[in-house]
Amino acid sequence: MSMDECGETPLMRQREYRYWFLCDTSSQIGVVVGGFAFTLLGYTVTHNYVLSGLAGTLNSLVTAFMVIPGGIISDYHDRRRLIILSGAFAAALDAALALTLLAGRMSAPLLFVFVTANGALSGLFSNTTNVALPQVVGKNQMADATAANQSRDAVLQLAASPLAGLLYGVSAALPLAVACASRALQSVFGMALRCDLRPDPRDHGGDGGPAVLRDGLEGARWYARNGRARLILLLIIVQVMVLSMCGTVVVLYQQSLGTTSLMLGVIQTFQGVGMLLGGVVGMRLVRELAGRTVFVLTSLAFVTSFALMSLTASPWMLALLGFCASVPLIPLNSMIETYLMLLIPVGLRGRVGAVNVLFMSVAQSVSSVAAGTLLHIVGYRGALLLPLTIMFVVSMMACSTPAIGGMPGLSRMDSLETLS
Repeated sequence: MSMDECGETPLMRQREYRYWFLCDTSSQIGVVVGGFAFTLLGYTVTHNYVLSGLAGTLNSLVTAFMVIPGGIISDYHDRRRLIILSGAFAAALDAALALTLLAGRMSAPLLFVFVTANGALSGLFSNTTNVALPQVVGKNQMADATAANQSRDAVLQLAASPLAGLLYGVSAALPLAVACASRALQSVFGMALRCDLRPDPRDHGGDGGPAVLRDGLEGARWYARNGRARLILLLIIVQVMVLSMCGTVVVLYQQSLGTTSLMLGVIQTFQGVGMLLGGVVGMRLVRELAGRTVFVLTSLAFVTSFALMSLTASPWMLALLGFCASVPLIPLNSMIETYLMLLIPVGLRGRVGAVNVLFMSVAQSVSSVAAGTLLHIVGYRGALLLPLTIMFVVSMMACSTPAIGGMPGLSRMDSLETLS
């Protein structure tokens, strides 16, 4: 089926997209369930705010270190094969961690070893399915595919987080066993893909050897040439960093109060419901609005909801406010991420995507240790309000720039031209 034909066919009626979606969903289940277990293990093993945050920081730093090699790999090798291999490697890691816990051999140093391995796999392969997506669907369906993926993520958060919390309450190894099985399914569905996911050799900019290393910097050069793209990336980084910091502060503080893992899963479930509502209803409401209007409204709703969280430590109130904070996330993310993706030439999406993941990983590494440190120094309220203030100031300043002021609405994204 050609891309033009794909553009006229609903996504779920396209065979290749269905298998890509199943493959990516299996991967995300493993990431959500396994990631939830990793988050709780940090504090369970160390019983220390700073060390727990440091575990998240180490994971993000290793991811950042490996992401550029991962981008080069995804632009030089068959992405279908990489999807299959990454699922197999992740399943093996989850199985090893689960067996270590069952054997009673877990310690803080050993946990950091597993965190390092997890970060390496994440850096090398986490962006592979996203890079392959433009080869699976047409350009005019990218926004819908992005929204569908994020709505799927909301459903996973809705179901997987409380399940992981319940399983973790029985045994820390159980959610890891589920993650292992899910990542194995990723490999199975990857084998079912038939479309050609090999990169075009003409986009490499060289014929192997030293050119491979030189060409690996092309993603950074693309950002250096395009100021509009740099500003969009900055906004995404700030959003990711603030969301990560606030989420980590809430989880660590609730753990210190003795909140059960099941209740922590319930809080994330409410966030998943909010994201799902935003994906189903919010996307329809904002489709015809100007991009700048959507950006302002969703950013204000997000900041206000999280600011109110600083006034309460009640798990149920946090769950309700988390719901409110999550409703605008999918419309905001779909608009900004689709906007950026369609500005990137297809042949550079692996390397530019690697730069994106690199900056996200650095932002998350800073946010993890900053969340634990701020919570220790300024307390719960200050640790939430400080990053939210930064996000509010940056977002409002960005609204006056051409990059945000001229951002098209979701219904007009197909008119965008790539930046050279």
